Amino acid sequence: SVGALVPAVLVGVVGVAFGAWQLYAGTRPPEAVVSASTLTISGLYSTTVRRQDVVRVTLEDRLTIGRKVQGFGGGRYLRGYYEIEGLGRALVFLSRDTPPYVVLHTSTQPVVIGFDEPARTRGLHDQLRQAWMLGPPSP
Repeated sequence: SVGALVPAVLVGVVGVAFGAWQLYAGTRPPEAVVSASTLTISGLYSTTVRRQDVVRVTLEDRLTIGRKVQGFGGGRYLRGYYEIEGLGRALVFLSRDTPPYVVLHTSTQPVVIGFDEPARTRGLHDQLRQAWMLGPPSP
């Protein structure tokens, strides 16, 4: 009957719209804004990392990404929580196979950021080191 068909179609339309939004949001590059006390990452799985929670910041040329715990994995884009060898469960915002990667080792869990353009990733690393007085920039 038509009465049963309308809710089913509505649920289908909402599901397709949500899926399209997830795909769009998951493939958009994250925005990273550095201040003296925080790093704010916007986009899918946005977060704010407080400087006081950061133990160290590293620039890694290689990461072995394991299973997805919760998140988006569309093509080469990863957003959300993934198991990473040597780090455990981490919040990631990265383009797979596009090193380097900025790793923020925090008191709770690592946060990993990697952009499509390696120079942009290195620039974020340098910005963090300078704003948070962590030593000289990357080579």
